[in-house]
Amino acid sequence: MGEQPEYGGRPGHSERGVDMSPVSEAQKRATMKYMAKAYDRIELKVPKGKKEVIQDCASAIGESLNGFVNTAIDERMERMSPDFGGETATQEGSA
Repeated sequence: MGEQPEYGGRPGHSERGVDMSPVSEAQKRATMKYMAKAYDRIELKVPKGKKEVIQDCASAIGESLNGFVNTAIDERMERMSPDFGGETATQEGSA
């Protein structure tokens, strides 16, 4: 009675159904290599407490913080000028 069954009866799975087994060092290196090749990084500074507010807004609509910020940037760029193109131009420019 004290133990709860594992999600779906499968070892290594959480309530969300995600495999919780540790990631190998080789997989970590491969992921980092891909991230460096596929993405640029931007450091964003906001006043203390604002990150939590932004995170709450993103969570309320089912988005990650990164996705929320990227969408906000794309929408602002589209309003400035169609030449900037937002997400579509970003995807085309990286091809």
